[in-house]
Amino acid sequence: MAPFDFSSIAAQPWFQAWQRAAADSMTAAARDPRVMRLGAGFLRAQLLWGQAAQAAWRAAWAPVDALNDRE
Repeated sequence: MAPFDFSSIAAQPWFQAWQRAAADSMTAAARDPRVMRLGAGFLRAQLLWGQAAQAAWRAAWAPVDALNDRE
């Protein structure tokens, strides 16, 4: 038998109330323009980080590529 019975936890009234409260708070947060700006900032930071990582990877391999081009 499993150490936790998740089906019995999901049937508890406190768990259902917690789910409702979490859904309501996320609905309110999704409509907040500050949260939208924060999410856009995180996305922009992730894209910039990805570009920087690609540039660093290309720079790290540049000597190897230069040696391959000589042959």
